[in-house]
Amino acid sequence: LQDLLTLQTIILKKQSYKFDLVYGKELNIIKPINKKLYDEIKAKQFKYLEVKHTTKQPNLIKGFVEDVLIVLPSRARQIIKENDVILPRPTPSTDKIVIIPEKYDNQVCSTGFIVIRPKDYDETCLLTSILKSNIIQKQLFYLQSGSIQPEISPKDFEKIIIPIPKSKEEKERIINE
Repeated sequence: LQDLLTLQTIILKKQSYKFDLVYGKELNIIKPINKKLYDEIKAKQFKYLEVKHTTKQPNLIKGFVEDVLIVLPSRARQIIKENDVILPRPTPSTDKIVIIPEKYDNQVCSTGFIVIRPKDYDETCLLTSILKSNIIQKQLFYLQSGSIQPEISPKDFEKIIIPIPKSKEEKERIINE
């Protein structure tokens, strides 16, 4: 496993004249809410997204649960914003990446997602496309852990190497696709 990741890193670094290489830890990863915030908002009603509410193609949300936070499952602990990218942690679902639409702004999702907050919509689209790419999906597979339900942990996601095209034209092409 480590040899495969090392080989992939070498290949990516040889292509570094075309790409900026960014580690997962350099992205704006949103942390679950803390106890103080939970106590402040526990009586508020939220739309809650679980991994089962996301689809592979065309990356849509196909449902939600709505209730008061205190009634929702204890994993309902991440506040999401419009244009956030949510990446399911269970390995069989990591390609069910969704961009949060306005309808779910300031709602909650499961800690079964890694929530990434890009700086703007273009970066959101670019990052979503790259995260769905074969090179990233393979890294997520290689770094998975757990035997009953393998998943990518937030700690392991920090090790993911994300190739971001340097060329403005290449970025625009990916975003437009």
